[in-house]
Amino acid sequence: MKKINIIGHRGYGPTHSLPEGNPLNQHLPENSIAAIKHAIDNGADGIEVDIQVTEDGVPVLLHDKDLYFHSFGRFGENVGKKPLPAYDDIKDIDIGGGNRIPSFDKLIELLANYDRAIIVNLDVKDERSVEAITGYLNPLAEHISSQYVCSSYDWDLLASFRAASRDIRLIPAIKSHILYGADNVLMPDYIPLTTRFDPDAKWTLQELHDRLGIDGLDCTFTDFQPELLDWAQEMGVGLQVSTGNERVTAKNTDYDAINIMNRALTTSNIPFITCKVDEPDKVIAEFNRQFCTPPNADTAGQEPSKLVM
Repeated sequence: MKKINIIGHRGYGPTHSLPEGNPLNQHLPENSIAAIKHAIDNGADGIEVDIQVTEDGVPVLLHDKDLYFHSFGRFGENVGKKPLPAYDDIKDIDIGGGNRIPSFDKLIELLANYDRAIIVNLDVKDERSVEAITGYLNPLAEHISSQYVCSSYDWDLLASFRAASRDIRLIPAIKSHILYGADNVLMPDYIPLTTRFDPDAKWTLQELHDRLGIDGLDCTFTDFQPELLDWAQEMGVGLQVSTGNERVTAKNTDYDAINIMNRALTTSNIPFITCKVDEPDKVIAEFNRQFCTPPNADTAGQEPSKLVM
């Protein structure tokens, strides 16, 4: 039976805005090997990480170029976002609990230790990541490289990835104004003011699929509408839905949306649905508690569709 993939957003969720003394910031900082390992070891189907590239061309797991903001105890002078220096100059920066900024090859090494397929969603940011990432993925065996997907709001960047590799999996992130129209999105929080998609959105996405051969569609939980499931099925692609920049606890996760997607997956030809959440183990447990109760008089003969079988 098909089931939704639950993967850990930035490993075990964003921690950059948590107080320095918060245990998560101390032990499972975002995009760290510790957070990634914790998510996978506790039942996540995979992880999402952010990719930046250093001055000397090393891809690293880091949300943005603000080293001061992402370092524990705050590293050096706050100079804001600027090009990353060479990897040797940042590799020992403490991002929390003694964790360091991981290079991409450290992630590949970690995942080689697992005897099951691990989904890896790479949130890529700029053109320099094209050569850096494809240089690592192209030599990998197909059954391993196919576990990696590249996502970005920058569709021109995804076009560059496609030009560099015919096989790399691409899932474009869809901006709110494309789905709903600019006049129907409340800024600066990207809150939709309607539940109706812009009529042109579907054709915009179909054209992108025709041009790049995408593997799926990607939106936030706040932008998700069941209609997107119909679009994905018609296009023959999967769907990814994600939390945003601020941490969303398991308690505040949208389980109704996950249930809609889970039911659709079992009754449609959508190849996959992936939910990127901040506390994957807790989300799986809570979803199963809410929606996968044992059969009773009302559900006799119906098999619950659990997120973990």
